[in-house]
Amino acid sequence: MCSVANPQYSWQLKQPGTSAGGPIDVEKNNPDNVYFGSTGVIYKSTDRGETFSPLGTQIPGSTSIRSIILNQSNPSTFLVASSNRIIKTTNAGTIWTVVADNMSFATFGIPMTPDPSHPDTVYTMNGVNFLRSTDFGDTWTTISNNFGTDGPPCDIEVFPDTSIILIGDNGTGIFRSTDYGQTWALVHNTSGEIPTIAVDFQNPGTAWASRYAGGGGLLKSLDFGSTWVLKSEFSGINMWGLHVQPTNGDVIIAGCYTCATGTWRSVNGGQSWTTISIPPGNYRIVIVDSVTQFSAQGSGFYKLESPYFIPVELASFTANVVDGKTYLEWSTASEINNQGFDIEMSSDNQSFEKIAFIPGFGTSSEVHTYSYTVDKLLSLKNYFRLRQ
Repeated sequence: MCSVANPQYSWQLKQPGTSAGGPIDVEKNNPDNVYFGSTGVIYKSTDRGETFSPLGTQIPGSTSIRSIILNQSNPSTFLVASSNRIIKTTNAGTIWTVVADNMSFATFGIPMTPDPSHPDTVYTMNGVNFLRSTDFGDTWTTISNNFGTDGPPCDIEVFPDTSIILIGDNGTGIFRSTDYGQTWALVHNTSGEIPTIAVDFQNPGTAWASRYAGGGGLLKSLDFGSTWVLKSEFSGINMWGLHVQPTNGDVIIAGCYTCATGTWRSVNGGQSWTTISIPPGNYRIVIVDSVTQFSAQGSGFYKLESPYFIPVELASFTANVVDGKTYLEWSTASEINNQGFDIEMSSDNQSFEKIAFIPGFGTSSEVHTYSYTVDKLLSLKNYFRLRQ
């Protein structure tokens, strides 16, 4: 395996708790707001997972929180899957309403997933029955049943802008539907579990899957889940949590359930990996952007920290001269509390002077593009840099 350990990366426990399944979600429009569920309590962070406080009231009868799905247009409304039911709140946890009861979920599985192209559509399974809600959990309809799974699934994932759904189960493999879950085909067979499936939103058709037992390992598909290839460097390792950065398919983090290594992080689409230790019991990985990355472990909520994580991730910076004017353009992949950029110019690449200030976008995990035109140059050869 092409991987190295890097002590500059470390996982830090931010909120103790008992994790299972996928008990983390993040507000897409305000990623400072992070939610983590443990036992019967939802915790909320307003500082990107640095500190947490209990939100609302305790969920009645809940002993384990397996999944949280926020209504991204109104985050005070969200769904929670506990050990055997789905509960909904419309007022940030002040009042809870059971919307699906007496459910059969996998003990360590992620029982619910939203359709990324249809925000009100949510999928779940009750035992071997595949269900869909089109009103964000208020009502549920059985779409199919008994199509070959070994019981309730470990994970369900949907390819955006398609009718393709994938299911990883405990003991059979990966199932694929091309008609929103009406019919299914087994596309990867294993005697072990498929704990997590992660769709790459930037590279259509690409998905990853973790495998626990059955030889272990990490799987990759390039054809919308039709076929899967085992990444040989992970063979024999019992993998679990897995996620691909939504805005950059090159950033991937994978975790093993219990092993000395803990987690692997790639910034080049899986060509090479950095190993980062973490206490055992990995369940869920969530990558928000290049500097905001979380893990749900058996002991609680962890955040990845590194001096390499800077407030602004610069994606490009170019300068072009046209008709005596210099056109500067740059783009960012993510920004945290970015007030803006000082543009500085030099004739010797040593002494720089500020020539302009361009406001930033504050906090954002989306790509932003900036430009500035320099009318007057200092010399025939000039140097430019950005400062914050």
